[in-house]
Amino acid sequence: MPLVIVYICVTLLMVAVAPLPMAYYTALRFVAFAVFAWAAVIAYQKRYSALPWVFGLTAFVFNPFMPIYLTKGLWIFCDIGAALILVFTSRFLTEGASSVETLKSVSIEPNVILDGSDYEHAILVGSVDEEYDWIKVNFPNAKRTTQEVRSGREGLYDVLEIEFQDGSVRKVYFDITLILAKYVAEKNNSASQHPNN
Repeated sequence: MPLVIVYICVTLLMVAVAPLPMAYYTALRFVAFAVFAWAAVIAYQKRYSALPWVFGLTAFVFNPFMPIYLTKGLWIFCDIGAALILVFTSRFLTEGASSVETLKSVSIEPNVILDGSDYEHAILVGSVDEEYDWIKVNFPNAKRTTQEVRSGREGLYDVLEIEFQDGSVRKVYFDITLILAKYVAEKNNSASQHPNN
């Protein structure tokens, strides 16, 4: 998906928090539905496990064919949430084909790119448990000492510091953008279950 499409949709979603004519929101439904449906297809083709559902649910919220009616406050939440989903997942839509399942199972070997050594080489995960499992597999004798969430250039990261038996330490970087995307999608889906009466 061209990055300009992502930026246009994000802009339209953020502008939608302002009081605008109904025609704008009707048009936004078509645009957001098309973009997120397209994103779901791309994510499915790239064999991501969670993103097709995230994009699919978001497309359903905005679909113009069976419209969901919410209060203005809930729509603001949905608009901002959908914009954040696109911002944090844009690189998965615009980069070359890859497999989330493959990334999850990467073990540290010589010359392996995704070794968790920094932001650029962060391990992509879909849950915190996957982080701990990766540590156990790759550093069975290490223990976790600290853990903190950081915002990086291309997403959100969980940085774990582990200590080895010889007293040395290292940080392992995990890309948790998918976790945030799933959380926002769940919130959007929850909001869609409570239409304005």
